[in-house]
Amino acid sequence: MKTLNSLVKVLDNLDLAPRYDIIVETLADPSKVPTCIKTLSSVTFVAEVTEPALSLLVPILDKSLKLSSSSQEQLRQTVIVIENLTRLVNNKREIETYIPILLPGVKKIVETASLPEVRDLASKALSVIEDAEAEHADGKFHVT
Repeated sequence: MKTLNSLVKVLDNLDLAPRYDIIVETLADPSKVPTCIKTLSSVTFVAEVTEPALSLLVPILDKSLKLSSSSQEQLRQTVIVIENLTRLVNNKREIETYIPILLPGVKKIVETASLPEVRDLASKALSVIEDAEAEHADGKFHVT
């Protein structure tokens, strides 16, 4: 824990910096996933998201998508965070490792969420992830 706490302090994402403690705690104790997701859903992400930030957040997001105890509200918050994060990845190489992890969970929410709002939000997140997956071979995002 001490090492992970030291490691996250060198990351450069200003949106996440005030939340590194809860992120590290959640990585160590998955029972804190709902609290962490709630905290992340209140963040207005504006800084570029890079692979180190994704390496911390994707396991938490994936766990939230897969928890059978996840409420519709938690799933709603999770897909919003996923959409917001993936929109701020400027280089496909930063996210390509995480697409296969997030894609099945988001697809499942699109297909199975009981609330239409959650399905709609998951569809938006799915669209952003699929756009990232379909990017050109040069590894850069392109405006269509």
